[in-house]
Amino acid sequence: MAPIRKVKSKLEQPAIKQSKDRVIKRGLRGFHRFRSGELNVTPKGREIELVKANRESPLLRLPPELRRQIWELVLGGHVLSCNAISSSPRFSARTAPLTTSSKCVLDLLRTCRQIYSETTLIPYTHNTFHFPDVSNAHHRVWNLQAFQKRLITDIQFETNRITGLSHLDGPILRNEEFKLDYLPGLQRIRIVLRRGGFLRVARYRETCMRNVRDQLKRLLSGRDIAVTFEFLGMGA
Repeated sequence: MAPIRKVKSKLEQPAIKQSKDRVIKRGLRGFHRFRSGELNVTPKGREIELVKANRESPLLRLPPELRRQIWELVLGGHVLSCNAISSSPRFSARTAPLTTSSKCVLDLLRTCRQIYSETTLIPYTHNTFHFPDVSNAHHRVWNLQAFQKRLITDIQFETNRITGLSHLDGPILRNEEFKLDYLPGLQRIRIVLRRGGFLRVARYRETCMRNVRDQLKRLLSGRDIAVTFEFLGMGA
């Protein structure tokens, strides 16, 4: 006689609600996430009492305006390097405090639900995202959620090519998908020029800056974005 298979009751089935709202419901275990990709940390069940207890901490009893200043000081003002992932360590003197430290400032977001809800957008709005080139920027940002792309205001490119950010009239500049339209909230671009080639410094800087400006006009499609230059290894 074949053994009788136990059938799960309705109480044991994951409680997944089918709805048309903007929140993807979680089962018995898991988490909420808005369809934009942002976590919904609204407490439920036994979590409510935990959230109330957290609010009594000295930090969370501070006025909201003061807490906001603290979050921005901790999470903002960094240059976040978005290089390709490599199996070997990669260090940059410009981003060493972030890439070599055993601690990450983003761990603050994992402290509790209230801190997460108050800080989750700051890493995008108060930091500069550094990319080696235009192609890398497109591929790295492409995987972000839509709300994350809208929040990015500052980006940085670094180059030692006299031709600028790419080869003159290269495929990247001719390809519509590489235009920076995918960053609708972009306000500032910083270009870091490193010494390259055998031209005199003055001529190298002048030629490179001219090429970069021409290329950005095509990449920005006429948008009025502030562009600044920084020079490394070229003297004053």
